[in-house]
Amino acid sequence: MLVILSPASVDSTNVEDEIAFALEEGKIVIPVLYRECRIPFRLRSLHYVHFKSDYVRSLAELVRALIPEEKRQARGSWERQDSGTEKALMGVAFVTSKIGWAVGEAGTILHTDDGGITWKLQADGTSGYLRSVAFVTAQKGWIVGERGVILRTEDGGDTWQEQESGTVEDLLSVAFATPDRGWAVGFGGVILCTEDGGFTWRRQTSGMESPEPASIIDFRPRLEAVAFRTPSCVCVAADEGTILHTDDGGSIWRKQIIDTIDTSESFDSVAFATPSLGWIAGMFGSILHTDDAGKTWRRQTTDTFTRLFSVAFATPVSGWVVGGGGVILGTSNGGQTWKEYSSGIDENLISVAYPTPESAWAVGHEGIILHWQE
Repeated sequence: MLVILSPASVDSTNVEDEIAFALEEGKIVIPVLYRECRIPFRLRSLHYVHFKSDYVRSLAELVRALIPEEKRQARGSWERQDSGTEKALMGVAFVTSKIGWAVGEAGTILHTDDGGITWKLQADGTSGYLRSVAFVTAQKGWIVGERGVILRTEDGGDTWQEQESGTVEDLLSVAFATPDRGWAVGFGGVILCTEDGGFTWRRQTSGMESPEPASIIDFRPRLEAVAFRTPSCVCVAADEGTILHTDDGGSIWRKQIIDTIDTSESFDSVAFATPSLGWIAGMFGSILHTDDAGKTWRRQTTDTFTRLFSVAFATPVSGWVVGGGGVILGTSNGGQTWKEYSSGIDENLISVAYPTPESAWAVGHEGIILHWQE
């Protein structure tokens, strides 16, 4: 029995009766301190979980109390699915445990509605590299790619329409906070925003814009990934050890300075599980974590120096990271510890999607699609 302790609950005679009954029946009772209050006398001798300070650490402690160690470690395995292609796959997105898309080289768009048992090719009319895909419903989605390509669908990908982006820069990442409001980022410090579902896109000032022509890409800033905390609060992971954030929908973007980061580091992915809890992954096995909405970022320990290309969390404690050489890292405690899992491949894994706590997908070079089931 979990007893959520707050001023209201400890003053409730119903709660008091339920605690007494559980103790008399010999049940395990775990107090959870939600707000500062008087601890009932019969619970003072019990160890309680303190949720007022560190949410991630407290939730991990609660999980340890509820689930035996052997069950917590039995996280399933990663198995390969037949993609039907050898083209490099660069992005993956799922809206349910069954419905998802993967995109990549040569205009490749793959779709599944059965959890990846079968993947079907969708036509988009392009032949360029497609880098990232985002869906807000099973019908409405967007894809971005090289030379400013933005594709939009309202029928689950049966048809795709190209949108006017206003740039020829390669776009590397797209994310939507609502069916109307989204962002796309890419080479040359480009940040694009839409507030009408992708019909029109306007450029925002990132502070990292490059004056160089589009053909000179090796030495220009790259905004690698974008993720939202709320519809107005957005975070961008970039090269040169850079993190950008906005709290006003992009009217002002601010660069965050992190003392422990070398400017040679590149951040490739960013994900938020709640408005406060987020992770960034990148070069040299780097994983950064914030529990204060990005005000501060701290390193989490991994046993790899491989470049990590993508991070995704299904809950505040359950996450996956994928990277070069088929590396897969998983956590069930918010990243306090990361464990390496066997992928069975040597190809780079570029993107991971984690739509539910029970299912995840990773895609990469040579048409690789891997599926994990709890």
